[in-house]
Amino acid sequence: MTNRRTLMLTAIGFLLSSIGVFAFAQQKRGAEPLKADPDVRRTNSSQRPRAEIAEHIFYGQFFSFLVSLQNAVEYESKAGLSKEQTAILEQIAKDCEREVALQDTKANKVIEAFRTELEKRKPGSPIEMPPQLKQLQAERDQIILRHRDLLKAELGPEAFARVTEVARDLIKIEVRSVQ
Repeated sequence: MTNRRTLMLTAIGFLLSSIGVFAFAQQKRGAEPLKADPDVRRTNSSQRPRAEIAEHIFYGQFFSFLVSLQNAVEYESKAGLSKEQTAILEQIAKDCEREVALQDTKANKVIEAFRTELEKRKPGSPIEMPPQLKQLQAERDQIILRHRDLLKAELGPEAFARVTEVARDLIKIEVRSVQ
């Protein structure tokens, strides 16, 4: 029983770790390379260079951050946005978060089914990630990127660049090598 439980916990840990680092691993498997947005300018060149973060990860965190804010007035001021632009930004962030939550619900169902399957397996049998998770992750990434593009279209390139620059100063994502 202990070996089975250990195997199951190891597999679940592996599954959760894989989901967490999947986005980073995509680049090594030939996913579209990260491209800096030409509309985002850096004003302080003396800033410490930051590791490049995949766009879907950065904007996913940014939209989550915006939704969690109780008062966006400070952000509005820092980014130089009008009340209307701030309302657009908040609505797009909320819409993105809602769609991502629905996608995560789908992934959780696949993960639960996978856990149930793991409990039925014999100790030592090979464990393979469900292929549906890779597809669900790709769809999740596209949801975020679609909302990023919508934000850029709604705000225009200049306001979008300001929003992104302020967001990059506020949101700190640390990239570590996973081996």
